[in-house]
Amino acid sequence: MKETVASLKAEIDTLNTRLGDLEAKHMALIQALGDMHQNSMATIWRMASGSGLSPAPRAEIVREPENSTALQGFFKLSTKAHAVAQMLCRGARNDEISERLGVTLSTVKVMIHHIKKRLEVPTRTAMAIALKECYESVSPEQYVAASGGLPIDWDKNYDEKYESEFKDLFAKAR
Repeated sequence: MKETVASLKAEIDTLNTRLGDLEAKHMALIQALGDMHQNSMATIWRMASGSGLSPAPRAEIVREPENSTALQGFFKLSTKAHAVAQMLCRGARNDEISERLGVTLSTVKVMIHHIKKRLEVPTRTAMAIALKECYESVSPEQYVAASGGLPIDWDKNYDEKYESEFKDLFAKAR
């Protein structure tokens, strides 16, 4: 009888351990699905936005963005941060940004964190949405002034033969 009870207790312990493992796997799956949903939504949003998030040239402010805090932070970004922001809105990967700007992946990650902090948004997707609203809220002339000389369509019209011109812009302290 004692052996049967001990055997049952051991089996219960084993089942509890398996249940704990299944719960952990279940939570990991839920997290993965959430991540996939965010990535899918970002992809759908980029596709719906066309070839990029930079708006057509406008002569004046079209409308205030829903997140005015983001617009305030937007105007405080450095020239290099504006370049990163444009590339992120297009959907560029960190390694592409790193290569184009001639910085390390770690630097790109820090810059992305800095942009999110300035815009006061929690995720990369929220950042892209806030940036899109900011781009739609300023004229090209206002953007050039705010970005330290970077055109609002810099990423969209990037051409490697002008690389040195913009590398000089990035080197300026702001």
